Amino acid sequence: MARRLFKWFGIGGLLTVALILVMVQSVVGLPSITSKGLYWSSIQKNSWTASNVFYAFDQQITITTLEFTYVEKASSATVENNQRLFKWVKSIQIENLIIHHQDQTYNTGLGGSLHPQVLLESDWLHIARQNNTWQVGGTFDSTNIPLILSPHLPDLPQDVTIQHQFSFEVTNFREPITGKLQNIEITYPLLGKNIRMPTLDVQVHANNPQEVQFSTKKSTVKWTGKHTDEDWTVNYSIALQDLVEWFDIQIPHTKVEGDWMGTLTPQETTITGVDLGFEGQIYALSRLQSGLPITYQPIHAEQTQMIGPNTPAWVPYNKLGWMAKTVIAGEDAPFFTHDGFNTEGLNRAVKDIREQRQNPAGGSSITQQLAKNLFTGNRQTLDRKIEEMVYTLALEHTLSKEGILTLYLNAIEFGEGIYGIKEACNKYFLKDPAHLTLKEAVFLAAILPNPREGYRRAKRGRPPTARMRVILQNLVDGQQITKVDMQIALGEPLRLLLPVE
Repeated sequence: MARRLFKWFGIGGLLTVALILVMVQSVVGLPSITSKGLYWSSIQKNSWTASNVFYAFDQQITITTLEFTYVEKASSATVENNQRLFKWVKSIQIENLIIHHQDQTYNTGLGGSLHPQVLLESDWLHIARQNNTWQVGGTFDSTNIPLILSPHLPDLPQDVTIQHQFSFEVTNFREPITGKLQNIEITYPLLGKNIRMPTLDVQVHANNPQEVQFSTKKSTVKWTGKHTDEDWTVNYSIALQDLVEWFDIQIPHTKVEGDWMGTLTPQETTITGVDLGFEGQIYALSRLQSGLPITYQPIHAEQTQMIGPNTPAWVPYNKLGWMAKTVIAGEDAPFFTHDGFNTEGLNRAVKDIREQRQNPAGGSSITQQLAKNLFTGNRQTLDRKIEEMVYTLALEHTLSKEGILTLYLNAIEFGEGIYGIKEACNKYFLKDPAHLTLKEAVFLAAILPNPREGYRRAKRGRPPTARMRVILQNLVDGQQITKVDMQIALGEPLRLLLPVE
């Protein structure tokens, strides 16, 4: 009896094992049977490939390597088949997760458990799922990126570094996915100072993952991408106050307002200033407003100079002659109508830079150029440009347009070692500014974009005639002179009192 019972138990056990093996074979393939469990050297199911899979009799699966081929949309059959396998398993232990996507292989370094909760971790990333909530977080460091899932992302320049911490929580993939980037630090030589952002809120639309929005309380940047590198758009509204804080621009007792808004695409960039303003007082400008001189260091000069009313070289607005009109026609036509920034000039300059023209337009307004000459210098870095924005707003807030133009013409360089309009008129023509002819004033305005080169060309008897003609035409277009005045000026000789080389 006992032998017969043992026999039936044995047959029942074999049938059970056989049934299990038939079921397993139909799902993932036939394993090898060991005393500790079931072993597969490799399992391939739909887009998944698992190597060295061991299913212990305590119902835990240990996988040394799990390879997954990324697919844009998993079919319902894939999900159902995976569920058929997973419902028999308490947990899956993964040592290393490898992902294949678009002929690229990414070794993620992720390891941990998968079922029924998910907890995968590496030295830079953790992914967890519990009670239908996904949590993803970690630390990003561009100097050591272990995984990039999209080959469309361009490589960062070698001298750029980005570090930040990130965290996302997802409860419903049909709703926007929200998260945070914290302790962001960006290093790049053209930035000047490193950018440090405390927190950025991030929103990704699950039904449109190619739309990502980054925001603070004041700024918003929305990126919308398509399927190609050349089909994306960035719409941005960045508060000037955020820029000042991110770059740690220190100008005591001041506050800036307003936003820079625009659009960035692979083909075009637009920039517009909205409600830009300034609160506070800068010591040097309060002195000028009170009629007192200040000391400044001219660009390229080794010594400081005194500038302001009652200084020997000062030329007041009513003594500038033609220079007030010609310099506006040459440098900043909407000077009297803008609030400190010539956005048309900025957009033209950005376009020239993007098209890699050899001599891009400057783009800076007269007020910006004055801020550069008096306060910030001419370092080609973004932090210096932001500091220039603050001083530009301060100049517009403190002085009249006539006061800004007068200060500009008394401060700028007109050639190597020639600073201010009085010295320039004396050096080139042995005259006071009020006695310049139209053509002489146009010549001085024409050399301002590159005064040292203009001075050298003038000494060789080669004045910038093409640019002079442009300035004269601008004066005609602005109804400052007539076409007859232009023709007379073009016909007049230009007598420069310079030693000819």
